[in-house]
Amino acid sequence: MRYLPVVLAATVLLAAVAVQAVHAQPTPTTPAQQGMIQTAGEGHILAAPDVAFVTLGVQATGANAQDATNQASTAMAATLSAVKALGIADSDVQTNQLALEPVYSDKQANQITGYHASQGVSVTVSDLGSVSKVFDAAVQAGSNSNLSIRFGIKDPTALQAQALTSAVQQATSKANAIAGAAGLKLTGAYNLSESNVQVAERQLATSAPMDAAPAPSVPVQAGQLLVSANIQATFSYAR
Repeated sequence: MRYLPVVLAATVLLAAVAVQAVHAQPTPTTPAQQGMIQTAGEGHILAAPDVAFVTLGVQATGANAQDATNQASTAMAATLSAVKALGIADSDVQTNQLALEPVYSDKQANQITGYHASQGVSVTVSDLGSVSKVFDAAVQAGSNSNLSIRFGIKDPTALQAQALTSAVQQATSKANAIAGAAGLKLTGAYNLSESNVQVAERQLATSAPMDAAPAPSVPVQAGQLLVSANIQATFSYAR
């Protein structure tokens, strides 16, 4: 029993040393305690389209539903035949509209005087040199409503990556300018987030009156499309 005080003293001494060691460790710096600079960046890439989407429609009015439907179907069949004669595959044609609605009298309420039928298709054209030919052939075959041409890019992945790179570079340049003006130095990117990446597709819309005479070949220019990207960035800095 004579050794008990010595053992207790040693235990207290070790505990005190452990507490001092814990307090001596540096406190890690949290993101909230670091100096941060927040910026935004935009990137823009212009690129030529490589695909067109041609929307073609027909409409007809008849004394009854069957008559209106038959007229519209005949006109659409002629339209599809003319388009496919230019080499458009079945897989590149998709129906996007089928509608039939009553036509009411202007003089007597709820009196049906006939029916209005409309049908539409979307045609994917990979050969941009054929866009005008497809459009002209459809109109001459009977397409007379909801006509439009939309240009796009089949696979914009690489262009979107370029736009994102440009956006990050702009955000970094802004952060460097802010840090330099304040006598600071960037130490790294803390957070980068993508907010919007898109291809601004161009659409040309037109209309053709019913029973219109065949028009001269429609000039179509594909032009360029804008691929854009936006990011939000947070950078840490040192004094």
